Amino acid sequence: MCIRDSICFGIAQEHGATIELDPAVEEGAAFLIRVPLDGALPDAPEPEQPPEAMTADVCRGRRVLVIDDEPSVRDVVVSVLRRHGYTVEEAGDGQAALGLLDEGEYDVVLTDISMPGEPKGLDLFDHVESTRPELARRMIFLTGYGHDPLLAAEIEERERPCIRKPFDIHELARTVSDMAEAASRG
Repeated sequence: MCIRDSICFGIAQEHGATIELDPAVEEGAAFLIRVPLDGALPDAPEPEQPPEAMTADVCRGRRVLVIDDEPSVRDVVVSVLRRHGYTVEEAGDGQAALGLLDEGEYDVVLTDISMPGEPKGLDLFDHVESTRPELARRMIFLTGYGHDPLLAAEIEERERPCIRKPFDIHELARTVSDMAEAASRG
């Protein structure tokens, strides 16, 4: 099962859905996703407004490093943060991130947990914690995995915020803003 498959499976499970292979298809593959309905559909939530704390004063001049192997995810994160006034650099894997971390100073680092190659996100955090503990306190995890108890325990052990994919862009911006504010206070 590839990462995208596990993400789809995790999302389906969180909604009480099942994913089944349709055996009637002779060429290729077709999947059936069955989502239970408990009577009426829930009211759609009100769209969340951007956080008030997201002022130019908090964001301007702050440097953020975004590490994710999925270009589409990385592009969204980078775009959202740049729109809020952050200076953003990006890396597609842990090795590239190590090079950027050696060269520059960052106020906040967002890292995907599961990436191909080494180091993976948690290992990258452990490396940063051992070499630059003050920066490790300003790291945020991103993950596409659902509720894997072993992974949840590893994240909790590191006591860092974790944003689950798919994420709300306002939640992302608020979490980075909170971390940037904390960085400015020392």
